[in-house]
Amino acid sequence: MFIVVNEGMGKFNSTFLLWLIFIYLCEYSVEVTGSNYYDVLGIDRHATERDIRKAFRQLALKYHPDKNPGQEEKFRIIAEGKNYCF
Repeated sequence: MFIVVNEGMGKFNSTFLLWLIFIYLCEYSVEVTGSNYYDVLGIDRHATERDIRKAFRQLALKYHPDKNPGQEEKFRIIAEGKNYCF
């Protein structure tokens, strides 16, 4: 997505442009993180609490920031998924 900003744009137009960029980034972040936390955890929607905990533990061990530096974002998404599925 390329956006060309004209120097003569008024305040209304630049505000509108910023809102468009914000909306685009919000939609993009949902696509990247996966809006479905069940898929993030690799479980079925009808999974039991035990299955959710088991999937979280396995992924938490794999992506924990202390063991895998640079995976903080993935670990945060997994933790959000666990909290969402309960």
